Amino acid sequence: RHIEKLHKLFNEEMILYSTASHADISNKKILVIDNVGLLSSLYAYGEIAYIGGGFEDGIHNTLEPAVFGLPVLFGPRYKKFVEAVALADKGFATPIRNATEANEKLKELISDPGTLEKMHRAIRDFIQNHTGATTKVMTYIRDKSLL
Repeated sequence: RHIEKLHKLFNEEMILYSTASHADISNKKILVIDNVGLLSSLYAYGEIAYIGGGFEDGIHNTLEPAVFGLPVLFGPRYKKFVEAVALADKGFATPIRNATEANEKLKELISDPGTLEKMHRAIRDFIQNHTGATTKVMTYIRDKSLL
């Protein structure tokens, strides 16, 4: 049902991953992934990510697209996800309440390719500067003789 709505909305600009050839994909603006297990590796090819969730209880992983420098859009209920809050506070993620807000933000992001590329670099730098949690936790555990 959702895919049918997307197809009606975007028509010729959209293609489903399950039915596309490589040539088809390169000629479309929107690729809808209708398979399980591919999304995290596909962010490397994107420019902007809209992730599911944020309209009820939770949101999908914001770090997967951010690792590739993608600005992220999601629903307004994200405050209990520390990484989503951090990205939004830096202006690297945008909570949206409806399709109108999503369209406005997308138009803003794609209107200036130079600014979008600078944002990609800034997001990647931000993520890189916040790596190392596992090392910190393991060091703490080792230093407290908890192992």
